[in-house]
Order: sequence, then C-alpha cells, then structure tokens
Amino acid sequence: MKIEGKEIKINEKLYPDRAWVDVICDYVCSKVKDNTKEEIEEFGKILEKFSMNAGPLISREINIIYNLAKDLKEGERKQYSEIYSEDEEGRSKQLSEEELKRNFIAHAGLLKEYVIIEKKNGKIYVNYDESKIKELLEWSVLKQS
Repeated sequence: MKIEGKEIKINEKLYPDRAWVDVICDYVCSKVKDNTKEEIEEFGKILEKFSMNAGPLISREINIIYNLAKDLKEGERKQYSEIYSEDEEGRSKQLSEEELKRNFIAHAGLLKEYVIIEKKNGKIYVNYDESKIKELLEWSVLKQS
C-alpha cells in the first residue's frame, strides 16, 4: 500500500491493525470536501479493500444524495436533512449511541444531519458540515474500544 497525492494504492484485501485504520480514517476525512460523485465512489473502491460492503454502501448512499440534489438551484447549498423528506417522529427522535453507530455504518458515513450538498457550476458537491466534524470524530463509532 502507498499514498501518492490524492491516491491510495492497495493491491490486495487488507486486514489492517488499528494504526492503519486511523491513517486511512484521517486520510479519507481530510479529502471529504468538495467531492463529486465520482471522487466519492473512488473512496468506496479504496475502502472496499477493507470491507467488501463499503463500495456498494457508498454508491447507494451517494446515488440517493444525487437524486435528491438534482432540484437544487445553481449556487444553492443545503443540509442533506433539509432536502430529505422524513416524518415528524423521525425528526424529533433522539438517537442512542448504538443507533448512531448503526446509521453511520449503514449509510456509509453519509448521515443527512452531517452532510451539506451544494450545486456549483452545474456539478453537485458533497461536504461534511464543518461545524459537526469534531462531533463525528468523537463518536465511539470511529474509535475501537
């Protein structure tokens, strides 16, 4: 495995120790800003080396985001949760740490409460809400016990 600029090259399925997981997590988190669909799907290919479910999960979630974001006006920027329709009960329910962990994994880290979607120059970009990144990184879901 080697890191060159924006690329991580991995030739085989890996079973990384905790230190490598931290390196990969830091790398991916540092790159999740102003990414297009294709760039995020590339992360899926990298993460698929660690879990065969990562690529399909990321692809599914990003397709949902892009389908919802088609109606954004040029220059418009919204929280994912604003454009995702959900019922009142779902909006007001406070999730437990276990539910957050499950949702983070099930939605490939693209939780609607933490993702900002923006349309610029005819392209749709996906970012984490910078005010919530610290909260995401503090979750036990990103830490091993």
